Amino acid sequence: MTAPSPPAILSCAGLVRTFGALRAVDGVELTLPVGARHALIGPNGAGKSTLFQLLAGGLAPTAGRVWLAGRDVTRVSDAGRARLGIGQTFQHSSLFPSMTAAENVALAAERVVGRPWSPWPRPRPALRDRVEQLLADVDLADRRGVPVAALSHGECRQLELAVALATAPCVLLLDEPAAGMSPAESERFAALVHRLPAELAILFVEHDLDLVFRLATRVTVLHLGKVLLSGAPEEVRQSPAVQEAYLGTGRREDLFLTDPGEAGPFRRSARRPRGEGMTATTGALEVHGLRSGYWQGTVLHGVDLAVPRGRILALLGRNGVGKTTLVMTIMGLVPPSRGRVELDGRDLAGRRPDEIARAGIALVPQGRRIWPTLTVHEHLDLAGRHARRTGRARSPDELYQQLPRLAERRHQLAGQMSGGEQQMLAIARALVTGPSVVLLDEPSEGLAPRVVDQIGEMIAAIAGGGVAVLLVEQDLHLAFGVAEQIAVMAKGAIVHRSDTAAFRRDPATARRLLGIEA
Repeated sequence: MTAPSPPAILSCAGLVRTFGALRAVDGVELTLPVGARHALIGPNGAGKSTLFQLLAGGLAPTAGRVWLAGRDVTRVSDAGRARLGIGQTFQHSSLFPSMTAAENVALAAERVVGRPWSPWPRPRPALRDRVEQLLADVDLADRRGVPVAALSHGECRQLELAVALATAPCVLLLDEPAAGMSPAESERFAALVHRLPAELAILFVEHDLDLVFRLATRVTVLHLGKVLLSGAPEEVRQSPAVQEAYLGTGRREDLFLTDPGEAGPFRRSARRPRGEGMTATTGALEVHGLRSGYWQGTVLHGVDLAVPRGRILALLGRNGVGKTTLVMTIMGLVPPSRGRVELDGRDLAGRRPDEIARAGIALVPQGRRIWPTLTVHEHLDLAGRHARRTGRARSPDELYQQLPRLAERRHQLAGQMSGGEQQMLAIARALVTGPSVVLLDEPSEGLAPRVVDQIGEMIAAIAGGGVAVLLVEQDLHLAFGVAEQIAVMAKGAIVHRSDTAAFRRDPATARRLLGIEA
Protein backbone atom coordinates (compact mmCIF):
# COMPACT_ATOMS: atom_id res chain seq x y z
CA MET A 1 0.00 0.00 0.00
CA THR A 2 1.48 3.32 -1.05
CA ALA A 3 1.66 6.27 1.32
CA PRO A 4 -0.82 9.06 0.65
CA SER A 5 0.51 12.16 -1.11
CA PRO A 6 1.04 15.20 1.11
CA PRO A 7 -1.76 17.77 0.89
CA ALA A 8 -1.42 20.77 -1.40
CA ILE A 9 -0.32 23.91 0.42
CA LEU A 10 -0.28 26.20 -2.66
CA SER A 11 -1.99 25.64 -6.00
CA CYS A 12 -3.37 27.49 -9.01
CA ALA A 13 -5.62 26.53 -11.89
CA GLY A 14 -6.21 28.16 -15.28
CA LEU A 15 -4.04 31.12 -14.30
CA VAL A 16 -3.88 33.80 -17.02
CA ARG A 17 -2.32 37.25 -17.03
CA THR A 18 -2.42 39.51 -20.09
CA PHE A 19 -0.65 42.77 -20.80
CA GLY A 20 -2.56 44.17 -23.76
CA ALA A 21 -2.31 41.53 -26.48
CA LEU A 22 0.53 39.70 -24.68
CA ARG A 23 -0.47 36.60 -22.68
CA ALA A 24 2.46 36.52 -20.25
CA VAL A 25 0.90 33.63 -18.30
CA ASP A 26 -1.46 31.43 -20.27
CA GLY A 27 -3.53 28.81 -18.44
CA VAL A 28 -0.95 27.67 -15.90
CA GLU A 29 -1.81 24.93 -13.41
CA LEU A 30 0.58 24.19 -10.56
CA THR A 31 0.35 22.28 -7.27
CA LEU A 32 2.82 22.58 -4.41
CA PRO A 33 2.46 19.95 -1.65
CA VAL A 34 3.67 20.43 1.90
CA GLY A 35 7.48 20.13 1.96
CA ALA A 36 7.86 20.57 -1.81
CA ARG A 37 11.18 21.51 -3.37
CA HIS A 38 9.88 22.72 -6.73
CA ALA A 39 11.88 24.61 -9.36
CA LEU A 40 10.38 26.83 -12.06
CA ILE A 41 12.62 27.25 -15.10
CA GLY A 42 12.31 28.48 -18.66
CA PRO A 43 13.75 30.95 -21.17
CA ASN A 44 13.58 34.67 -20.55
CA GLY A 45 10.14 36.03 -21.28
CA ALA A 46 8.50 32.68 -20.47
CA GLY A 47 6.38 34.23 -17.70
CA LYS A 48 8.20 32.99 -14.59
CA SER A 49 8.39 36.30 -12.72
CA THR A 50 4.81 37.14 -13.71
CA LEU A 51 3.63 33.78 -12.35
CA PHE A 52 5.51 34.46 -9.10
CA GLN A 53 3.73 37.80 -8.73
CA LEU A 54 0.38 36.14 -9.38
CA LEU A 55 1.06 33.54 -6.67
CA ALA A 56 2.37 36.09 -4.17
CA GLY A 57 -0.44 38.59 -4.83
CA GLY A 58 1.62 41.35 -6.42
CA LEU A 59 -0.46 41.05 -9.61
CA ALA A 60 -4.13 40.22 -10.06
CA PRO A 61 -4.85 37.45 -12.59
CA THR A 62 -6.86 38.11 -15.73
CA ALA A 63 -8.40 34.66 -15.20
CA GLY A 64 -7.89 31.64 -12.99
CA ARG A 65 -7.67 30.98 -9.25
CA VAL A 66 -5.03 30.62 -6.52
CA TRP A 67 -5.45 28.58 -3.31
CA LEU A 68 -3.32 28.66 -0.15
CA ALA A 69 -3.86 25.83 2.34
CA GLY A 70 -7.26 25.16 0.76
CA ARG A 71 -8.39 28.79 0.94
CA ASP A 72 -9.15 30.78 -2.22
CA VAL A 73 -6.77 33.75 -2.08
CA THR A 74 -7.20 34.92 -5.68
CA ARG A 75 -8.43 38.34 -4.58
CA VAL A 76 -6.28 38.58 -1.44
CA SER A 77 -3.52 41.23 -1.56
CA ASP A 78 0.18 40.42 -1.34
CA ALA A 79 0.25 41.70 2.26
CA GLY A 80 -2.73 39.50 3.09
CA ARG A 81 -1.07 36.45 1.55
CA ALA A 82 2.12 37.19 3.50
CA ARG A 83 0.10 37.16 6.72
CA LEU A 84 -1.44 33.85 5.65
CA GLY A 85 1.97 32.23 5.18
CA ILE A 86 3.65 33.15 1.87
CA GLY A 87 7.25 34.29 2.29
CA GLN A 88 9.24 35.69 -0.61
CA THR A 89 12.69 36.78 -1.69
CA PHE A 90 13.04 39.00 -4.74
CA GLN A 91 15.18 39.06 -7.86
CA HIS A 92 16.63 42.40 -6.76
CA SER A 93 17.53 43.18 -3.17
CA SER A 94 14.74 44.51 -0.95
CA LEU A 95 16.93 45.06 2.14
CA PHE A 96 17.49 48.37 3.93
CA PRO A 97 21.17 49.16 3.20
CA SER A 98 21.69 51.62 6.09
CA MET A 99 20.38 49.16 8.69
CA THR A 100 22.31 46.25 10.17
CA ALA A 101 21.67 42.63 9.34
CA ALA A 102 19.96 42.11 12.71
CA GLU A 103 17.74 45.17 12.29
CA ASN A 104 16.53 43.96 8.88
CA VAL A 105 15.56 40.58 10.34
CA ALA A 106 13.97 42.16 13.42
CA LEU A 107 11.60 44.24 11.28
CA ALA A 108 10.21 41.08 9.71
CA ALA A 109 10.27 39.02 12.92
CA GLU A 110 8.13 41.54 14.83
CA ARG A 111 5.02 40.31 13.04
CA VAL A 112 5.49 36.84 14.52
CA VAL A 113 6.99 37.70 17.91
CA GLY A 114 4.70 40.68 18.48
CA ARG A 115 5.39 44.25 19.55
CA PRO A 116 3.79 45.02 22.94
CA TRP A 117 2.95 48.63 23.56
CA SER A 118 5.25 50.54 25.88
CA PRO A 119 5.77 54.28 26.41
CA TRP A 120 9.52 53.71 26.75
CA PRO A 121 12.03 51.35 25.12
CA ARG A 122 12.57 48.11 26.96
CA PRO A 123 14.42 44.85 26.32
CA ARG A 124 12.59 42.32 24.18
CA PRO A 125 14.34 39.00 24.76
CA ALA A 126 11.92 36.97 22.61
CA LEU A 127 12.58 39.14 19.56
CA ARG A 128 16.33 39.21 20.20
CA ASP A 129 16.47 35.42 20.54
CA ARG A 130 14.40 34.97 17.36
CA VAL A 131 16.72 37.27 15.38
CA GLU A 132 19.84 35.56 16.72
CA GLN A 133 18.49 32.14 15.75
CA LEU A 134 17.53 33.23 12.24
CA LEU A 135 20.95 34.79 11.60
CA ALA A 136 22.62 31.63 12.87
CA ASP A 137 20.41 29.53 10.58
CA VAL A 138 21.79 31.39 7.54
CA ASP A 139 25.41 31.50 8.81
CA LEU A 140 25.39 35.25 9.53
CA ALA A 141 25.59 35.21 13.32
CA ASP A 142 28.96 36.98 13.27
CA ARG A 143 27.62 39.67 10.88
CA ARG A 144 24.61 40.71 12.96
CA GLY A 145 25.88 44.26 13.60
CA VAL A 146 27.20 44.92 10.08
CA PRO A 147 25.26 47.39 7.88
CA VAL A 148 23.77 45.77 4.79
CA ALA A 149 25.77 48.17 2.59
CA ALA A 150 28.97 46.54 3.88
CA LEU A 151 27.85 42.94 3.23
CA SER A 152 28.93 41.01 0.15
CA HIS A 153 26.37 40.08 -2.51
CA GLY A 154 26.24 36.48 -1.29
CA GLU A 155 25.75 37.57 2.32
CA CYS A 156 22.88 39.84 1.26
CA ARG A 157 21.21 36.85 -0.40
CA GLN A 158 21.62 34.86 2.82
CA LEU A 159 20.15 37.76 4.79
CA GLU A 160 17.16 38.01 2.44
CA LEU A 161 16.47 34.34 3.20
CA ALA A 162 16.55 35.06 6.94
CA VAL A 163 14.14 37.98 6.48
CA ALA A 164 11.72 35.76 4.57
CA LEU A 165 11.96 33.02 7.21
CA ALA A 166 11.33 35.55 9.99
CA THR A 167 7.64 35.68 9.06
CA ALA A 168 7.30 31.92 9.74
CA PRO A 169 5.97 31.07 6.25
CA CYS A 170 4.46 27.78 5.16
CA VAL A 171 5.39 28.54 1.52
CA LEU A 172 8.65 30.19 0.42
CA LEU A 173 8.98 31.77 -3.04
CA LEU A 174 12.59 32.39 -4.11
CA ASP A 175 13.06 34.48 -7.26
CA GLU A 176 16.53 33.76 -8.71
CA PRO A 177 18.17 33.40 -5.28
CA ALA A 178 21.60 32.55 -6.69
CA ALA A 179 21.76 35.30 -9.35
CA GLY A 180 25.20 36.94 -9.30
CA MET A 181 26.65 34.45 -6.82
CA SER A 182 30.06 32.90 -7.23
CA PRO A 183 30.23 29.09 -7.43
CA ALA A 184 31.37 28.89 -3.79
CA GLU A 185 28.49 31.11 -2.66
CA SER A 186 26.03 28.97 -4.62
CA GLU A 187 27.36 25.92 -2.79
CA ARG A 188 26.83 27.61 0.57
CA PHE A 189 23.35 28.71 -0.44
CA ALA A 190 22.43 25.17 -1.50
CA ALA A 191 23.57 23.92 1.89
CA LEU A 192 21.34 26.51 3.59
CA VAL A 193 18.31 25.42 1.58
CA HIS A 194 18.97 21.77 2.45
CA ARG A 195 18.84 22.72 6.14
CA LEU A 196 15.44 24.43 5.93
CA PRO A 197 12.50 22.74 7.69
CA ALA A 198 11.28 19.68 5.80
CA GLU A 199 7.63 20.80 6.04
CA LEU A 200 8.33 24.16 4.38
CA ALA A 201 7.20 24.20 0.72
CA ILE A 202 9.67 25.97 -1.56
CA LEU A 203 9.07 27.18 -5.12
CA PHE A 204 12.07 28.81 -6.74
CA VAL A 205 13.00 30.37 -10.08
CA GLU A 206 16.64 29.80 -10.98
CA HIS A 207 18.79 29.82 -14.14
CA ASP A 208 21.69 27.92 -12.53
CA LEU A 209 20.67 24.45 -13.67
CA ASP A 210 23.26 22.70 -11.51
CA LEU A 211 21.59 24.29 -8.50
CA VAL A 212 18.12 23.46 -9.83
CA PHE A 213 18.87 19.76 -10.25
CA ARG A 214 20.64 19.64 -6.89
CA LEU A 215 17.78 21.16 -4.89
CA ALA A 216 14.53 20.34 -6.71
CA THR A 217 12.53 17.14 -6.47
CA ARG A 218 10.17 18.43 -9.16
CA VAL A 219 10.76 20.89 -12.01
CA THR A 220 8.22 22.83 -14.07
CA VAL A 221 9.29 24.36 -17.38
CA LEU A 222 7.47 27.44 -18.67
CA HIS A 223 7.65 28.47 -22.32
CA LEU A 224 5.68 31.33 -23.87
CA GLY A 225 3.52 31.56 -20.75
CA LYS A 226 2.49 27.89 -20.80
CA VAL A 227 3.67 24.81 -18.90
CA LEU A 228 5.87 22.92 -21.35
CA LEU A 229 6.67 20.08 -18.96
CA SER A 230 6.41 19.33 -15.25
CA GLY A 231 8.13 16.29 -13.80
CA ALA A 232 11.12 14.80 -12.03
CA PRO A 233 14.47 16.56 -12.60
CA GLU A 234 15.87 13.70 -14.69
CA GLU A 235 12.78 13.66 -16.92
CA VAL A 236 13.16 17.40 -17.52
CA ARG A 237 16.90 17.08 -18.07
CA GLN A 238 16.43 14.48 -20.79
CA SER A 239 13.50 16.16 -22.57
CA PRO A 240 14.38 17.24 -26.16
CA ALA A 241 11.60 19.86 -26.02
CA VAL A 242 13.13 21.43 -22.93
CA GLN A 243 16.61 21.32 -24.42
CA GLU A 244 15.38 23.22 -27.46
CA ALA A 245 13.16 25.73 -25.66
CA TYR A 246 15.34 26.46 -22.65
CA LEU A 247 18.90 25.47 -23.26
CA GLY A 248 19.14 25.99 -27.01
CA THR A 249 21.56 23.93 -29.06
CA GLY A 250 25.30 23.64 -28.74
CA ARG A 251 25.48 24.65 -25.08
CA ARG A 252 28.86 23.51 -23.66
CA GLU A 253 28.69 21.22 -20.64
CA ASP A 254 32.43 21.01 -19.90
CA LEU A 255 34.22 23.94 -18.33
CA PHE A 256 37.69 22.46 -18.55
CA LEU A 257 39.68 21.29 -21.56
CA THR A 258 41.08 17.89 -22.30
CA ASP A 259 41.79 18.59 -25.98
CA PRO A 260 44.66 21.13 -26.31
CA GLY A 261 43.18 22.41 -29.57
CA GLU A 262 39.72 23.03 -28.15
CA ALA A 263 38.43 26.62 -28.10
CA GLY A 264 35.44 28.59 -26.95
CA PRO A 265 32.15 28.46 -28.86
CA PHE A 266 31.71 32.14 -29.67
CA ARG A 267 35.12 33.34 -30.81
CA ARG A 268 35.34 30.77 -33.59
CA SER A 269 32.70 32.49 -35.67
CA ALA A 270 33.47 36.07 -34.69
CA ARG A 271 35.13 38.31 -37.26
CA ARG A 272 38.74 38.85 -36.22
CA PRO A 273 39.48 42.39 -35.10
CA ARG A 274 41.44 45.01 -36.92
CA GLY A 275 44.10 44.81 -34.19
CA GLU A 276 44.99 41.18 -35.05
CA GLY A 277 48.65 41.56 -34.26
CA MET A 278 48.34 43.48 -31.01
CA THR A 279 49.83 42.13 -27.80
CA ALA A 280 48.97 42.70 -24.16
CA THR A 281 51.41 45.62 -24.02
CA THR A 282 49.39 47.67 -26.51
CA GLY A 283 46.20 47.87 -24.48
CA ALA A 284 43.61 50.47 -25.37
CA LEU A 285 42.79 50.31 -21.65
CA GLU A 286 45.59 50.14 -19.10
CA VAL A 287 45.20 50.31 -15.33
CA HIS A 288 48.25 50.87 -13.11
CA GLY A 289 48.40 50.69 -9.30
CA LEU A 290 44.70 51.55 -8.91
CA ARG A 291 43.42 51.99 -5.36
CA SER A 292 39.90 53.02 -4.32
CA GLY A 293 37.16 52.22 -1.83
CA TYR A 294 34.17 53.45 0.11
CA TRP A 295 33.55 54.95 3.47
CA GLN A 296 34.14 51.62 5.21
CA GLY A 297 37.64 51.22 3.82
CA THR A 298 39.88 50.47 0.84
CA VAL A 299 38.61 47.89 -1.64
CA LEU A 300 41.15 48.00 -4.47
CA HIS A 301 44.78 47.54 -3.46
CA GLY A 302 46.95 48.46 -6.44
CA VAL A 303 45.23 46.80 -9.42
CA ASP A 304 47.16 46.46 -12.69
CA LEU A 305 45.68 45.20 -15.96
CA ALA A 306 45.67 45.86 -19.70
CA VAL A 307 43.07 45.14 -22.38
CA PRO A 308 44.24 45.42 -26.01
CA ARG A 309 41.99 46.59 -28.80
CA GLY A 310 39.93 43.80 -30.29
CA ARG A 311 40.49 41.53 -27.31
CA ILE A 312 38.34 40.35 -24.39
CA LEU A 313 39.69 40.06 -20.86
CA ALA A 314 37.41 38.17 -18.45
CA LEU A 315 37.75 39.31 -14.84
CA LEU A 316 36.79 36.50 -12.46
CA GLY A 317 36.67 36.14 -8.70
CA ARG A 318 34.37 35.50 -5.80
CA ASN A 319 31.76 38.10 -4.90
CA GLY A 320 33.04 40.88 -2.70
CA VAL A 321 36.63 40.86 -4.01
CA GLY A 322 36.33 44.22 -5.80
CA LYS A 323 35.40 43.44 -9.41
CA THR A 324 32.45 45.85 -9.61
CA THR A 325 34.41 48.44 -7.64
CA LEU A 326 37.17 48.20 -10.27
CA VAL A 327 34.67 48.77 -13.09
CA MET A 328 33.08 51.69 -11.23
CA THR A 329 36.49 53.22 -10.53
CA ILE A 330 37.58 52.95 -14.17
CA MET A 331 34.32 54.67 -15.13
CA GLY A 332 34.80 57.45 -12.57
CA LEU A 333 31.79 56.50 -10.46
CA VAL A 334 34.08 55.67 -7.53
CA PRO A 335 36.99 58.12 -7.15
CA PRO A 336 40.45 56.53 -7.06
CA SER A 337 42.81 57.38 -4.21
CA ARG A 338 45.88 56.39 -6.22
CA GLY A 339 46.89 54.99 -9.59
CA ARG A 340 46.20 55.60 -13.28
CA VAL A 341 43.47 54.67 -15.74
CA GLU A 342 44.86 55.14 -19.25
CA LEU A 343 42.98 55.09 -22.54
CA ASP A 344 45.50 55.02 -25.39
CA GLY A 345 48.07 56.56 -23.05
CA ARG A 346 45.81 59.35 -21.75
CA ASP A 347 45.31 59.26 -17.97
CA LEU A 348 41.61 59.52 -17.06
CA ALA A 349 41.88 58.70 -13.33
CA GLY A 350 39.85 61.14 -11.26
CA ARG A 351 37.87 62.50 -14.23
CA ARG A 352 34.08 62.78 -14.11
CA PRO A 353 32.07 59.85 -15.53
CA ASP A 354 30.75 61.98 -18.41
CA GLU A 355 34.29 62.99 -19.36
CA ILE A 356 35.42 59.37 -19.31
CA ALA A 357 32.42 58.36 -21.45
CA ARG A 358 33.21 61.07 -24.01
CA ALA A 359 36.85 59.91 -24.07
CA GLY A 360 35.66 56.50 -25.32
CA ILE A 361 34.85 54.18 -22.39
CA ALA A 362 31.32 52.79 -22.15
CA LEU A 363 29.75 50.87 -19.26
CA VAL A 364 27.11 48.15 -19.35
CA PRO A 365 26.25 48.10 -15.63
CA GLN A 366 25.20 45.18 -13.49
CA GLY A 367 21.41 45.05 -13.34
CA ARG A 368 21.08 46.75 -16.79
CA ARG A 369 19.87 50.10 -15.34
CA ILE A 370 17.43 50.77 -18.14
CA TRP A 371 14.59 53.31 -17.85
CA PRO A 372 11.35 51.30 -17.89
CA THR A 373 9.21 54.18 -19.18
CA LEU A 374 11.43 54.97 -22.20
CA THR A 375 11.22 53.09 -25.49
CA VAL A 376 14.13 51.26 -27.07
CA HIS A 377 14.65 54.06 -29.58
CA GLU A 378 14.52 56.75 -26.90
CA HIS A 379 17.28 54.94 -24.98
CA LEU A 380 19.54 54.83 -28.02
CA ASP A 381 18.77 58.37 -29.11
CA LEU A 382 19.45 59.77 -25.65
CA ALA A 383 22.72 57.86 -25.23
CA GLY A 384 23.93 58.88 -28.70
CA ARG A 385 23.26 62.60 -28.29
CA HIS A 386 26.24 63.27 -26.05
CA ALA A 387 28.56 61.17 -28.22
CA ARG A 388 27.74 62.99 -31.45
CA ARG A 389 30.03 65.85 -30.47
CA THR A 390 32.97 63.39 -30.44
CA GLY A 391 32.24 62.20 -33.98
CA ARG A 392 32.23 58.55 -32.85
CA ALA A 393 28.49 58.07 -32.29
CA ARG A 394 26.76 55.30 -34.24
CA SER A 395 23.21 55.68 -35.51
CA PRO A 396 20.43 53.60 -33.96
CA ASP A 397 19.57 52.34 -37.46
CA GLU A 398 23.05 50.83 -37.76
CA LEU A 399 22.54 48.96 -34.50
CA TYR A 400 19.07 47.83 -35.54
CA GLN A 401 20.62 46.12 -38.56
CA GLN A 402 22.92 44.18 -36.23
CA LEU A 403 20.22 43.55 -33.63
CA PRO A 404 16.95 42.82 -35.45
CA ARG A 405 15.27 41.83 -32.19
CA LEU A 406 15.66 45.39 -30.92
CA ALA A 407 14.53 46.75 -34.29
CA GLU A 408 11.26 44.88 -33.89
CA ARG A 409 10.81 46.47 -30.45
CA ARG A 410 12.11 49.97 -31.16
CA HIS A 411 8.83 51.58 -30.03
CA GLN A 412 8.26 49.26 -27.04
CA LEU A 413 8.74 50.46 -23.46
CA ALA A 414 11.86 48.91 -21.98
CA GLY A 415 9.99 47.94 -18.82
CA GLN A 416 7.76 45.62 -20.86
CA MET A 417 10.68 43.67 -22.36
CA SER A 418 12.14 40.39 -21.13
CA GLY A 419 15.39 40.33 -19.17
CA GLY A 420 17.36 39.18 -22.19
CA GLU A 421 15.95 41.93 -24.38
CA GLN A 422 16.73 44.50 -21.70
CA GLN A 423 20.33 43.27 -21.56
CA MET A 424 20.63 43.59 -25.35
CA LEU A 425 19.31 47.14 -25.02
CA ALA A 426 21.86 47.95 -22.29
CA ILE A 427 24.67 46.73 -24.57
CA ALA A 428 23.28 48.63 -27.57
CA ARG A 429 23.04 51.77 -25.43
CA ALA A 430 26.78 51.48 -24.78
CA LEU A 431 27.63 50.75 -28.42
CA VAL A 432 25.72 53.75 -29.79
CA THR A 433 28.41 55.99 -28.25
CA GLY A 434 31.07 54.42 -30.51
CA PRO A 435 33.41 53.42 -27.66
CA SER A 436 37.01 52.23 -27.79
CA VAL A 437 36.51 50.25 -24.57
CA VAL A 438 33.39 48.50 -23.25
CA LEU A 439 33.08 47.47 -19.61
CA LEU A 440 30.47 44.74 -19.04
CA ASP A 441 29.51 43.97 -15.44
CA GLU A 442 27.75 40.59 -15.08
CA PRO A 443 25.84 40.71 -18.41
CA SER A 444 24.50 37.16 -17.95
CA GLU A 445 22.95 37.79 -14.53
CA GLY A 446 19.43 36.40 -14.35
CA LEU A 447 19.40 35.20 -17.97
CA ALA A 448 18.56 31.77 -19.34
CA PRO A 449 21.46 29.82 -20.93
CA ARG A 450 20.10 30.22 -24.45
CA VAL A 451 19.98 34.01 -24.01
CA VAL A 452 23.48 33.96 -22.47
CA ASP A 453 24.69 32.35 -25.70
CA GLN A 454 23.18 35.24 -27.67
CA ILE A 455 24.86 37.75 -25.36
CA GLY A 456 28.15 35.91 -25.88
CA GLU A 457 27.82 36.28 -29.62
CA MET A 458 27.20 40.02 -29.18
CA ILE A 459 30.31 40.39 -27.01
CA ALA A 460 32.45 38.49 -29.51
CA ALA A 461 31.16 40.74 -32.31
CA ILE A 462 32.02 43.85 -30.28
CA ALA A 463 35.64 42.72 -29.94
CA GLY A 464 35.55 41.70 -33.59
CA GLY A 465 35.05 45.37 -34.43
CA GLY A 466 38.32 46.34 -32.73
CA VAL A 467 36.90 47.34 -29.34
CA ALA A 468 38.66 46.39 -26.09
CA VAL A 469 36.28 44.51 -23.77
CA LEU A 470 36.62 44.06 -20.00
CA LEU A 471 34.10 41.41 -18.95
CA VAL A 472 33.20 40.87 -15.29
CA GLU A 473 31.31 37.59 -15.23
CA GLN A 474 30.31 34.75 -12.88
CA ASP A 475 29.10 32.46 -15.68
CA LEU A 476 32.26 30.55 -16.53
CA HIS A 477 30.75 29.11 -19.71
CA LEU A 478 30.32 32.64 -21.04
CA ALA A 479 33.68 33.91 -19.78
CA PHE A 480 35.62 30.94 -21.15
CA GLY A 481 33.66 31.06 -24.40
CA VAL A 482 34.47 34.65 -25.36
CA ALA A 483 37.68 35.72 -23.60
CA GLU A 484 41.25 35.18 -24.80
CA GLN A 485 42.66 36.25 -21.42
CA ILE A 486 41.62 35.53 -17.82
CA ALA A 487 42.39 37.63 -14.75
CA VAL A 488 41.31 36.59 -11.27
CA MET A 489 40.79 39.00 -8.38
CA ALA A 490 41.01 38.26 -4.66
CA LYS A 491 40.94 40.76 -1.81
CA GLY A 492 41.08 43.76 -4.11
CA ALA A 493 44.06 42.69 -6.20
CA ILE A 494 44.80 40.69 -9.35
CA VAL A 495 46.18 37.34 -8.17
CA HIS A 496 46.26 35.39 -11.43
CA ARG A 497 46.61 36.08 -15.16
CA SER A 498 46.72 33.59 -17.99
CA ASP A 499 45.44 32.69 -21.43
CA THR A 500 41.93 31.27 -21.21
CA ALA A 501 42.97 27.93 -22.70
CA ALA A 502 45.75 27.56 -20.11
CA PHE A 503 43.36 28.40 -17.27
CA ARG A 504 40.84 25.83 -18.54
CA ARG A 505 43.54 23.16 -18.58
CA ASP A 506 44.32 23.85 -14.91
CA PRO A 507 41.20 22.95 -12.89
CA ALA A 508 43.18 22.83 -9.63
CA THR A 509 44.04 26.53 -9.94
CA ALA A 510 40.44 27.37 -10.83
CA ARG A 511 39.19 25.44 -7.80
CA ARG A 512 41.67 27.22 -5.54
CA LEU A 513 40.92 30.71 -6.84
CA LEU A 514 37.18 30.48 -7.52
CA GLY A 515 36.02 27.82 -5.10
CA ILE A 516 34.59 25.54 -7.80
CA GLU A 517 34.84 21.80 -8.32
CA ALA A 518 36.20 20.69 -11.68
